[in-house]
Amino acid sequence: METQGGSVQVDSENMHGTFGLGWHDGLRTGFLAESTFDGTKVSLGDEIIPFVLPTDIFDTSYYLWGRGIGLRREVGGGDALVFAGYTSESLNTPFVNTASPDDPVAAFFYRHPLGGKLKFSSYNLVSGRLTSIQSLEWTPISDLSFAASAGVGYQQPYGAVSARLHRNKVDVWASESDSTESFRRIRLVSPLMTEQKGANARVEYRPGTNVGVSLSRQDLLAPLSDGSALEARVDGVNGWFSLAGVRVNNSLFHSMGPSGATDASLSSLERSFWNRLDVRLEYFHSRSDVSGSFDGLTSTFRERINAHISVSQSVFSQGSQHTVSFGGQFVSNSLEVSLDYQTIFVPFVLPGQSPFRQVLSLNFRGKVWKDMDLHAATNYTPLGQTRYTAYVTNELYSDGSGLVAPGRSAGRSIPPYLVRGVVRDERNQPVFGAALIVDRDEVFTDSDGVFVARKKKGGEYDLKVDLANFLFPEEFVVISAPARVQAAAPDVNESTTVVRIRRRSQTSAATPGRQTDGNVN
Repeated sequence: METQGGSVQVDSENMHGTFGLGWHDGLRTGFLAESTFDGTKVSLGDEIIPFVLPTDIFDTSYYLWGRGIGLRREVGGGDALVFAGYTSESLNTPFVNTASPDDPVAAFFYRHPLGGKLKFSSYNLVSGRLTSIQSLEWTPISDLSFAASAGVGYQQPYGAVSARLHRNKVDVWASESDSTESFRRIRLVSPLMTEQKGANARVEYRPGTNVGVSLSRQDLLAPLSDGSALEARVDGVNGWFSLAGVRVNNSLFHSMGPSGATDASLSSLERSFWNRLDVRLEYFHSRSDVSGSFDGLTSTFRERINAHISVSQSVFSQGSQHTVSFGGQFVSNSLEVSLDYQTIFVPFVLPGQSPFRQVLSLNFRGKVWKDMDLHAATNYTPLGQTRYTAYVTNELYSDGSGLVAPGRSAGRSIPPYLVRGVVRDERNQPVFGAALIVDRDEVFTDSDGVFVARKKKGGEYDLKVDLANFLFPEEFVVISAPARVQAAAPDVNESTTVVRIRRRSQTSAATPGRQTDGNVN
């Protein structure tokens, strides 16, 4: 992203502060200070303001960046947010977050339960034009919910309804929304969020532990910075099963985008031998009237040498082009590095190009000096372009007489309230290395899929699945995740938050327009 910079974060008993300084087409700064006074959380600076409607069942990552003053408080069993300041053109990287004030904005968000099964939400903001969307969510039983949203976004009419069902063998998501091409939740230079439009649905049926099928349809509206928008529709069917140790997966796509219709398929076979060697074969095919036909084959061999080291070799063949790639993984207490390659499906394919791309996936973390860690990672854009990021981190704690390094004696109290949760995949298996943001703190799951976040105060906090920062190269999408989680004392028998994600059909489908920081969510 042609960006350099750094940041400092300071946390004390009742205060959180950050300051960032970076260079991206000029000098940029970012800052945030927040504290709690008499039950009201007060923030000053640059912050993420979630803007997730109950009808956003296919994507729960809508938000806006703002620079100003924010007030948050629990009111009558619900919660309210008041914000005044400016929208921001944000620059988000793992090492520095900066923002440039854009348009004045005033916002008021309010959520309130109406009994035990009904919840009302109100989202109102003014930034040049009015956005006011009201929502109702009804949960008659724990596994079934319905929602409706209506109002205006940037003074354009908007309406949506949704239904969601989760059972042991069946998951169903369905939504219908109606809006104009000019609809925006708010006018922003960045991020440009992809909106669901029209009828969207997904049904997943798992009759057994190792067999399943899913059907999906997505209508997408991707706003561009010049005020125009791109539309695409992606219909898909995916099936998988395991037999005699062989895992079989097949995915079919039909997409209608700016370059016309494209039909694509991806089939894969995978088997493990002696619990040491994994062999995977992938065949993909695409055809369109504009770009013609493309076929390809990928074969990958991955061997676990020991508990710390694994190596891989991948052969990618497409037409007359053949590419041999080598990768692997090494994990220890002071060093983690993985190098892999992925095949992604790009709905917004350019004429004459294959919608399938093979992209490099690199993740590195290592100790370089004392308590300083070096990090490096890759991400890809909606057009399959690879982006690289590197940064270093260090942490110091105060014991009252000065700063000390982590692990040494420091008189620092441990926050007493816990947010507990678990992340599982479509086969109900725990997911290691999943990244989540609780309030503003990033946490990762352990080998059992469990994550824990500590908070100084009890109550509800925002939860976001941070798909861009998972600790491994596989691509996932969110099946279900609550927007809010409860922090409770350790001796309180609170239910564990369950987050469900699924692998992107063993092939990543790059979501068009979602390019907030060089990552694709």
